[in-house]
Amino acid sequence: MSRAPELQLVNLAEGGATTTSLLESQLPQALALIEARNSDDVPGNDVIAITIDIGGNDAVAGVFDACAETVTERCPEAVQETLTTISRNLTAILMQLRAVAGPDTSIAVMTYYNALIGCDYRHVADNAGLVLEGVPGIMPGLNGVIRQAAERADVRVADTFGLLLEEDLIGGADCLHANDAGYRKIARAFTSVLTADIARREG
Repeated sequence: MSRAPELQLVNLAEGGATTTSLLESQLPQALALIEARNSDDVPGNDVIAITIDIGGNDAVAGVFDACAETVTERCPEAVQETLTTISRNLTAILMQLRAVAGPDTSIAVMTYYNALIGCDYRHVADNAGLVLEGVPGIMPGLNGVIRQAAERADVRVADTFGLLLEEDLIGGADCLHANDAGYRKIARAFTSVLTADIARREG
């Protein structure tokens, strides 16, 4: 039996999604749903929380070949191009969600953990760490771009960088995904920031 039967989860996730595909496919669905729920006269039907996890697939597709096994001359350019696209798209995504959801809805976006620490590419995990966290004063990294976009849209950040250990990852040939233990940690990160944000907005 559900401990909160009045709550409903709507999952608009799509496997392999990028910030570009989210803008084109998932975002219009989400905006329509939020607007419909928040504007009807049904008590308790408003959207109270939104979670987002996007950008990782952009980064893998954009920089892996140039920056993984051997850091080529193309690597800095590939990273910059990829981060610029993610920044532009994610800012648009979060700003549109905030505009339609309004100031009272809690929205949280996730930064990324370094999944290479537990897979067959662990020998280049340091490169992945640089792409994720960047270099202070030089490059923000993927997570820095996510934090910046979140700040622009008054969105909270569920920070998972450094949170997951090797035992929290699927590992082997899978250099992207957490296992059940890892996803529990991610869920707790989201729960923590959303609970605090909801309390702040209602306070």
